[in-house]
Amino acid sequence: MLFCNIFLHHGRYQWQEFQLPIFLQLVAQLVSDVFLSLTNNKKLYAGVIVKDNFELALKHFNGTMLPAYQYGPSAGAAQIVATSLIAGLNKFSTHKAPVIIDTPLGRLDDVHRTNILKYYNEMSEQGVIILYTPTEINDNDQVILEDYVSHHYQIIELPDQPALSNIQKYEGQN
Repeated sequence: MLFCNIFLHHGRYQWQEFQLPIFLQLVAQLVSDVFLSLTNNKKLYAGVIVKDNFELALKHFNGTMLPAYQYGPSAGAAQIVATSLIAGLNKFSTHKAPVIIDTPLGRLDDVHRTNILKYYNEMSEQGVIILYTPTEINDNDQVILEDYVSHHYQIIELPDQPALSNIQKYEGQN
């Protein structure tokens, strides 16, 4: 089955004709690289496999496969798989675009939280927009992000129109 046209040119993938299995291997390698950099148990996993039906499976160090939907007992573990997929697809894409992530940290343990905050700067050449709640990013997280954040904004509900909001630069941050 012919899927698309892609080839590697100066470190970026460009279009060229090839088969679906090759596409899946290339994407799986990118997703695996990100997943292995983010997971809190690097010794347990050998990477991520993308099946022909685009289902993800995690490959354990001993070669067994685990469907990604069975990966972990927590929503935080699932967040690591999802972030890895988004980042892998973004790295594969020839179209440069920012990544927008909504409330990504609330379900993560400390190791995953730190890994993912440090990774956001690498996730997209066009930037990452993080939509977070006031309690989601603490002072320690701000220290990790401070060199990469240009602005913080807040959404303010309009007092006379509760169904409407206004976005304003948050002066309490850089």
